[in-house]
Amino acid sequence: MQDNNISTDNKRIAKNTAYLYVRMFVTMIVALYTSRIVLRILGASDFGLYNVVGGTHYHVFNVQWDTSFWYTKIPDIRNG
Repeated sequence: MQDNNISTDNKRIAKNTAYLYVRMFVTMIVALYTSRIVLRILGASDFGLYNVVGGTHYHVFNVQWDTSFWYTKIPDIRNG
């Protein structure tokens, strides 16, 4: 009984891994194609500005998300 369960788990892990690789590849292709289109529409200087603003926005959002997650998961050690 245990061997059958392990075999099923291994097949599920392999299938999920394959799905994740396919999803990552599709996402990468879409991102490369859309960045090409945005570069053509905006031009080089505006595309650089677009990346700076987008990167800054992503960084600020990521830091705020991490900070809020940190403070909700860690107990307050000052009050014991």
